[in-house]
Amino acid sequence: MYKYFIELVGTTTVLYAKLLTEANPTVMGLVYFSLLTIAHTITSGYFNPLSAFAGYALGRVPFQEMVYNILTQIAAMILVIISFTPISTFMKRV
Repeated sequence: MYKYFIELVGTTTVLYAKLLTEANPTVMGLVYFSLLTIAHTITSGYFNPLSAFAGYALGRVPFQEMVYNILTQIAAMILVIISFTPISTFMKRV
């Protein structure tokens, strides 16, 4: 359960970095590198559904873990969708 929470936090961080920096490649690289460095012993580090599926297709991850990873990532996407509008509105005012 703990590794899926880390997966949720990692996916949320990646999505916020993408939205707030307009997908700046340098920032995105730093975010991915730092998240993988922090979470490499806890989770597999698939912070988007396509890479989770690729891990399954390559035989590195069992099917059940892939499904849980993708469900966790979808939950993180919903969390970001719900919370990004108030954050971006606040940032435009400041």
